[in-house]
Amino acid sequence: GTVDLRMLRPLDKNDRILAVSLRGQMNGMDKLNPDGERYGYRASATYVDQFADDTLGLSLGFAASQTPSQNERFNAWGYPTDADGNLIIGGAKPYVQSNLLKRYGMVGTLEWQPSDNFHSTFDVLASHFEEEQRLRGIEFPLVWGTDVGVSDVTVDNGFVTGATFSNVYGVQRNDYNKRKADTISLGWNNDIRLNDRLKLNVDASWSRAKRTDFLLETYSGTGYLRSGVSDTVRVERQSNGLFSIVPTLDYSDPNVISLTDPNGWGYNGTTAVVQAGFLNRPKFIDDMKSFRANLVGEISGSIFSNWEIGGNYSRRKKTSAYTSYFLCPTGGTDCTIANGTPG
Repeated sequence: GTVDLRMLRPLDKNDRILAVSLRGQMNGMDKLNPDGERYGYRASATYVDQFADDTLGLSLGFAASQTPSQNERFNAWGYPTDADGNLIIGGAKPYVQSNLLKRYGMVGTLEWQPSDNFHSTFDVLASHFEEEQRLRGIEFPLVWGTDVGVSDVTVDNGFVTGATFSNVYGVQRNDYNKRKADTISLGWNNDIRLNDRLKLNVDASWSRAKRTDFLLETYSGTGYLRSGVSDTVRVERQSNGLFSIVPTLDYSDPNVISLTDPNGWGYNGTTAVVQAGFLNRPKFIDDMKSFRANLVGEISGSIFSNWEIGGNYSRRKKTSAYTSYFLCPTGGTDCTIANGTPG
């Protein structure tokens, strides 16, 4: 099949058009994070009309949507073998994730055809995209943790389906990601008939896309570098292949859990740091300009029907900037224990 990618041409319509739609939605799964959303909507409106004895046309369109979603995630660190050669889970990363996607868009076309010798269209397309992700969970270093004990093991066909892990230092994660993107495109196209044999087309366009990300990770535990209370965790594989993970510690107790670097993973490239989180803020801008013109002439009394000459100029500029930060507990300098940063 063939798809016509042109925007709506208002002079192709015979009458005024006005259309509005609104639809609500509700997720079957309730929000998994208290600051998540369960309800969303979609709305749109379209207007098309003709003026000045049908020589001038206008079309406008607007759309907005808010779409929430919920996900239960599980990532295994891998499956090394134990002393008996059985595969056993190396670590686990269970999360709940709440997403909220917002999109707003606008499209417009102004069309003018005062005569058969001149036709002009000006198109505008703009959109705003915004997505928020809230992720909460706990990373459990199990067999691949430091000095972790394993007991009460059950094995099925060379795979450890259940075990109790002691001396576990879980890393509580509270992550927040936000992405914003704005795009705009402008296009101006003109068809001019110079005489019975010559036609000129001139087209100019400009577009820009801008995106910014805010990617925040925070880490909590019982103390810096396994200095706090350890946890005992029971892990069992269910019949559906998923794992149930039952810790002993209450990770919602602020008297037990605080912002820190529980396993001492923080490293700035030269020195160990008390890394209680990380913030990444990349930014991108993509800009493109284009101009094209072509002249077509008809030929009679020849094996050739026409000739064409033209030129095209385009320029694209893309810039990116990356900014990132180690997040440390307040106090001290350089995020190091030696310089007074609390663990």
